[in-house]
Amino acid sequence: DAQASLDQLMPLLVERLGDANARVDMHARDLLLELANSSAVGAAFAAQHLLRPPKKKAVPPRVYSSRLAVLTALVTASGVQPDNPDGLPLDPTAKLAMEWYGNAASDVRGGAVRLMSACYAHVGLGRIDKYLANLRQAQREVFEAEFQKADGGNDAQRHSNAGVQQTLQPTTVHEALAQEDSATTCQFC
Repeated sequence: DAQASLDQLMPLLVERLGDANARVDMHARDLLLELANSSAVGAAFAAQHLLRPPKKKAVPPRVYSSRLAVLTALVTASGVQPDNPDGLPLDPTAKLAMEWYGNAASDVRGGAVRLMSACYAHVGLGRIDKYLANLRQAQREVFEAEFQKADGGNDAQRHSNAGVQQTLQPTTVHEALAQEDSATTCQFC
């Protein structure tokens, strides 16, 4: 039982996400993704620790951004339940993304939008629309623009049915994280 032996290690590893030391953050991300991709641990087990709120009340935005990046990579690679039993649970994942969308930091809001877009790519608008119900029109347009990117710029209605599966080829976990890192790095770094 790898999961039982890792149960005490996972919260410590998740706590290192968003660390001020970029190498610590990167190694924590890599290890979490490797564990999630292993058959002995799985994405659902790793996600249960990522979906818990941080222990401290006031944490830097990079903690939320880092967690959202890992969750997005896991959804992209593994999908969501119940369509994929090995995927992440849709309800807690979407609720967390929408809760963190209210964060003042734009990086955190962008990460929440990308996480919802990854969920959308797997289950379609019909299954995630209820999580978007309380958004203002301008906020809704931000999500819809990201959904169109997930569709490859095509008609956003292609995924409007609840049971539609992802039709795009999923990127690898490392490509998704590299894309996430480049989106959050300023032009001078």
